[in-house]
Amino acid sequence: MRMKNYAKTRAAKAKLAAAPPRPLTDHPPAL
Repeated sequence: MRMKNYAKTRAAKAKLAAAPPRPLTDHPPAL
């Protein structure tokens, strides 16, 4: 399960880096 968690973390970090600064929510930014 470690790889799954790693992929999730990388996806979240990539989203944060790509998205403009905004209040954190449980939903991904709307594109």
